[in-house]
Amino acid sequence: MTGRVGVRLALVILATIALQFSLLNGIRIGHVHPEIIWLIPAAAGLLAGPELGIVIGFLAGLWLDCLVPTPFGLSALVGASIGYLAGLLEQRGVVVGAGQVVWVGPGLGAAAGLFGVLLFGVIGWLMGDNGFASVDYLVLTILELVVAGSLMMPVLWGVRWALGTEGRARRPRRRQAAW
Repeated sequence: MTGRVGVRLALVILATIALQFSLLNGIRIGHVHPEIIWLIPAAAGLLAGPELGIVIGFLAGLWLDCLVPTPFGLSALVGASIGYLAGLLEQRGVVVGAGQVVWVGPGLGAAAGLFGVLLFGVIGWLMGDNGFASVDYLVLTILELVVAGSLMMPVLWGVRWALGTEGRARRPRRRQAAW
């Protein structure tokens, strides 16, 4: 990853975190709010593969860990997991055309957001933070599906801009199956 790509990724992560804290934390329904930081590793995994998805997810989560009062490293672990899984889905050919097909990006964004908040809650609870057990997960699920699904395409475009040609160069070419 070049210095230019790193600066661009930092700008995209910073803009996403700023949007999270300035606007989305104020949208509270049933004492829960949506989380959009999980869209960055999902977009990075889709565009650049599982290896870069892990790195970008870890860094985005680590940056978030510095700002929230949860167990340190929890967001980094969840971000790395989402980046790896999204990259693996794209690498295996399960998700194709995330930037071209209209429903794939929002569908993956909704799935990544939902997976992120649920994994965050389960691991946080396992780490002994009982605050995660009292969350209304039904309301959180609906809120996350709507918000993450609607914001995935702008995040995908931002990460594509940040990666430039780096994302396309690191992805291995898929061969067509010879039937």
